[in-house]
Amino acid sequence: MPTRSTTRSKPPGTAESRKAQLTHAYRIMTTRFPGQGPTALGEEKLFKALYWVYRWGWSSAKTINRVGASTNASLAARLVRAKYLEATRTESGLAQKDLPSRILTLTADGLSKIQRELETALPYSTEPAKVRQDQLRHYQMAQTATIESLYAQSIVAYSVEKEMAELSADGVKQPDICWELPSGAKVAVEIELSGKWGRSLDVFVRGCVLALSAAPGKPARFDRILIISDTNAIVTRYRAALSAGSTYEIWKKDANGHIQQLKDLTQKVPVEVAAKITCRKSNV
Repeated sequence: MPTRSTTRSKPPGTAESRKAQLTHAYRIMTTRFPGQGPTALGEEKLFKALYWVYRWGWSSAKTINRVGASTNASLAARLVRAKYLEATRTESGLAQKDLPSRILTLTADGLSKIQRELETALPYSTEPAKVRQDQLRHYQMAQTATIESLYAQSIVAYSVEKEMAELSADGVKQPDICWELPSGAKVAVEIELSGKWGRSLDVFVRGCVLALSAAPGKPARFDRILIISDTNAIVTRYRAALSAGSTYEIWKKDANGHIQQLKDLTQKVPVEVAAKITCRKSNV
């Protein structure tokens, strides 16, 4: 198992220190040690599986088995039997074939085991009832896309929304996931299962433009944006809204707290921004 690092290049509590600690933790999941025996390999699989659930909040047996490279699809079941994970039947059960019939969350023992190995903690609730059932498909797609990209080695690391929130200013919109490419480029990934309209679409487009645009003295937050949906119609809609020259409106709260469209401030998606946005249909 990885050992804790005692080296600190920045004072504790600073944004730089916090980011360095989280980056160190991210790398643990993909660390491999040559010459490991069966026991060490089993512990590594256990750690990877629990760390995955810790970061995402919940997962499915199929995903957990893939994360741990379990060839006989038994890792998730073993972790439930060991009382590190709890299996909870979803509200939809087997009614939707693309959703798991049960979600897996960390128990108190599982949470304690994973936190002992990390230098920094993330917020985590061991109450399965707090998992939003209406977002299961959304985050199942996000997890599947991420594990497939890790296996394909098209990405080398990832951050989930709550990890990015820990490092950002309050109120900053976070993508669903941030992928790190082998080149070091950062890709903001958005899972979109419904088409936005009117003000919601304007706000989304503006957010994409700002995330890919450098500000005075600051680089762009991300190098690329990937939008994934489950239908061709939604993909087509977002592709059109984010194409070069497409227009969007600016909205702002007035003195009374009402959101109003600002007149004569219609904006266009810059060519250089549109070139960094990809919209595609999910394979899930």
